[in-house]
Amino acid sequence: MPIEGWKNEEIGALGTVVTGKTPSTKNEAFWKGDIPFITPPDLRGNSVRQAQRSITLDGLAVVNAIPRNAVMVCCIGSIGLSGICGVERAATNQQINSVIVDESQADAGFCHYAIMYNRRTLLAAAQMTTVPIVSKSNFSRIRLWLPPLMEQQQIATVLSAVQRAIERQERLIALTAELKKALLHKLFTEGTRGEPLKQTEIGTVPESWEIVPLGSIAKIGNGSTPKRDNVAYWKDGTIPWLTSGKIHEGRITKPDQYVTATAEAECHLPLVAGGSLLVAITGEGKT
Repeated sequence: MPIEGWKNEEIGALGTVVTGKTPSTKNEAFWKGDIPFITPPDLRGNSVRQAQRSITLDGLAVVNAIPRNAVMVCCIGSIGLSGICGVERAATNQQINSVIVDESQADAGFCHYAIMYNRRTLLAAAQMTTVPIVSKSNFSRIRLWLPPLMEQQQIATVLSAVQRAIERQERLIALTAELKKALLHKLFTEGTRGEPLKQTEIGTVPESWEIVPLGSIAKIGNGSTPKRDNVAYWKDGTIPWLTSGKIHEGRITKPDQYVTATAEAECHLPLVAGGSLLVAITGEGKT
C-alpha cells in the first residue's frame, strides 16, 4: 500500500538518464588519466571515488560525462549493482545507466537506495538474452515511490550511516583477508611441524607431503548455460543455477537464479551436492 503523501514517479522523470560509453582502447591518449572510468566491479552500493581504470580529459570528451551524485546502475550483466558518483566528474562504460538527479524534486541518495530496494523490478525488466539487459528506455520507465523531499533526505541520511558502518567493517575484513593470504602461503609451503622442505613441480612443500593430481582425489565436471530464450528452462525453476560471478561470493547459501527440471534433463546440467568445491575457470579462478 502506498504511504500517504508519497508519489509514484518513473526514474526518467527524476532527472537525466545517461548511458555510458567506452573510449577507444587503441588510443593511449584516452587512458591512464585522473578521471575515474567506472565499470560494474566498481559498484559496491556506496559512493564511488576511484575506479580500477581511469581516463584523461581527452577520453572524457568522447564519452558521456557524469557529475557528482549521479546514481549509477548496472543494466547489462550484473543487473542492479549500483553506486553514487563521489567525484566532480567521472565516466562509466556502456553496461551502466546513470541518473543525473534533479535535486529540486528528488534526493540522489534516496534514489540510489530506492533503486537498490527495487532490484527485483530491474531484473524483471531485463531482456533475458545470453547476457541479461535492461535497455535505457525500460530502465527510465521503472517507477519508484518517493516521499516529500525532506523525508527523502532523512531516509538517505539514516541509510548512509549504515553504509559507512558496513564500509568500516569491510576494511577490517580486507585486513583479515590479507592475514589469511599470508597464512595460506606459510602453511602450504612450510606445513605445521617444522620439517625439512623439498622442491616439487608446484613449488616448495614439506618433505612428507605427497603431490597428486586433483582428478585422483575428486570427481571433476563442468556446467553449462541453458538457452535463455527457452521459457521451459527458466520459468518457475526450483533448481539453483550458479554463475562464476556467484562463485566469487565464496560460500554460497542463496542463489540468484533457478532452472527447471526440464533444463537439467535436456541440457545435461550436472547436479552438484552441498559441500562441493566450485572453481571459476575464468578470471582469477576463485573458489
